[in-house]
Amino acid sequence: MDHQININMLETVVNVIKKIKKEDINVDSIKPSSDLIYDIGFDSLEMVDFLLDIENELDISIDLKNLDFDKMRTIQTFIDFISYKEKR
Repeated sequence: MDHQININMLETVVNVIKKIKKEDINVDSIKPSSDLIYDIGFDSLEMVDFLLDIENELDISIDLKNLDFDKMRTIQTFIDFISYKEKR
């Protein structure tokens, strides 16, 4: 899979992160290599909110029951995943 970052997708993901974390996050510290749990600080409820907001923003459907989140913990791997979903 192409690991070049999609700037529009990154912008969407960062905006959703800002919406969820509000003032608890320094936006300048968010990088494609940032881990959604350890670096961003998402708890389980915030992660579900994040996934639902991404679905709404990008008009895609993410199968939460069969989601292998360990394979897409960084922003880059998550963007790769949703980019693949959009192409299908």
